[in-house]
Amino acid sequence: MTANSNARLKGKEHIPNYPSGFVVLRILQLVLSVVILAILCYTVYWAAFAGNCLMLFTTLATFVASLWMVIAHTCTPQAYNYWAVLALDIFLVVFWLISFAILAAQTAIYFAAGSSYCDWYSCYDDTLYGAALVYGSIMAAASGLGALEFLFFIISLVIHSIMICRHRRAGLHNTPVCNGTGPQLVPLQNQQPQGRTKRPSGSMKWSSS
Repeated sequence: MTANSNARLKGKEHIPNYPSGFVVLRILQLVLSVVILAILCYTVYWAAFAGNCLMLFTTLATFVASLWMVIAHTCTPQAYNYWAVLALDIFLVVFWLISFAILAAQTAIYFAAGSSYCDWYSCYDDTLYGAALVYGSIMAAASGLGALEFLFFIISLVIHSIMICRHRRAGLHNTPVCNGTGPQLVPLQNQQPQGRTKRPSGSMKWSSS
């Protein structure tokens, strides 16, 4: 994680020097969001409630944000802004914490329910208990992957914050340097003043006899 803060590639002067493997972490966040999105689409198809709908929103936001961060970091550095990345990291950390916590709390109901119920006359077996258990297991998997995504964004937020501090301490900015906008040095040329040259004092004037 220790890198020369003043060493920058041309066109990437505004991007902090992240440690090697940081882009891989961003790609993992993107891939994991796709996996969670597929699972949540299945759960919302059968039953939509607060837990999976909120996580579905968080997953879509993660997919869009992670895709932009990966492309801006690797392909189009002109679109990269580390303040925007910091805001997105904080936003996603908060929403992933809320999303997987709510989904985990609502998933516990499917495992707490019994397989039989009784009324005033007799007891009956619940034939839908097996299907509910499978559905609860799928939501539990989505909640666990959401917790993993939350951990990934905690790591990226910490690393990104440290790199911003080093970047700012080095006196660098958050916008790319435009070519040709800096001061230009013009070499001085030895020029002789125009006009008559003053004759040095004390010089002798020869006259013909």
